[in-house]
Amino acid sequence: MKGKKDLEQGLYYRCGFHVQVINLENAARHFNKAIEAGNPTACVYLASMIRDGLGGYVKSETEAEKLCIKARELDIIKLAINGDSFAQSGLACMCFWGYGVPQDHVQGLDWYRKAHQQKHPFGGYSLGMMYYHGKGVERDLKKAFIYLRESAETGLSQAEYALGIMYLNGEGTEQDIAEGVNWITKSANQNDSDACYELGTIYRFRSGYTNSVVAFEWFMKAAKQNHPGAFCHLGLMYDEAIGTSRNIQKAIEYYKKASEYNIVYAQSNLGNIYLSGDGVEKNVSEAIYWLKKAALQNDIFSQYTIGEIYTLGEHTEKNSKVALTWLFACIVDPNIIQDEKY
Repeated sequence: MKGKKDLEQGLYYRCGFHVQVINLENAARHFNKAIEAGNPTACVYLASMIRDGLGGYVKSETEAEKLCIKARELDIIKLAINGDSFAQSGLACMCFWGYGVPQDHVQGLDWYRKAHQQKHPFGGYSLGMMYYHGKGVERDLKKAFIYLRESAETGLSQAEYALGIMYLNGEGTEQDIAEGVNWITKSANQNDSDACYELGTIYRFRSGYTNSVVAFEWFMKAAKQNHPGAFCHLGLMYDEAIGTSRNIQKAIEYYKKASEYNIVYAQSNLGNIYLSGDGVEKNVSEAIYWLKKAALQNDIFSQYTIGEIYTLGEHTEKNSKVALTWLFACIVDPNIIQDEKY
């Protein structure tokens, strides 16, 4: 198959196989080289990254669909029918997304089964996730666990993470916190951003594991891969000197990164930092800007704070009408305000 070596290298970097550590930029580079050689499956694998905004790409379903159409034009269907497991896994994705082919979850599941029969690394993982979410099949956590365990044992980082979560929650198996942490750690050590983030929350909050310094380190690793939740946690940890020394400028930096993903907690905290002037020059206009972003997502605390600002009129003009509107939203109906005109 044309470009097969680059396709495989891209997959290894995408999932952590052989090279051990996920490197999304390298994965994208190899997939692009495979596409240049005329490999249809590489089109789909790159499309999955663009669909999720990974590897330095801007998130775009339109561009992802274009790549899947190209995969069809490069005869991915013929390759799948002829038994190529990579093509079968790629075509399964296309069926689930409805890109390049009609959307058909049942057909997609069938192609994943065919890929799994040939030991394709994504086959078992994808089947496990289908059974976990009940897509194309009736939800069955025990089957999901079996497929994910099988896939995780091959070293697929996504499967290791998913299996760890099932152990943590006791889904499809008896709850085993230690085993869950073990599998999530395996995935995190391969640089899986969700696993790094999950370890951050485990060491930050879970009884028996709490260690703020270790939590900070894992959140930082997740943040380096642009994990939105990690940005927010780092902002708070810098803000309140948890697991690190207090650094209000760093707190603002990470809160702003989290705010780009419309994380309410980050927007609200930014507003309160500028309102209080704690460690930064007080700026009520800037405070209102960020508080409104949180308030328009129905954060009642931000709605109340804006109401209070306009009631007291400190460093801004008093406005009883605006104040009452925000306070009414906070107490009676958070959905009453739909735009920033107030």
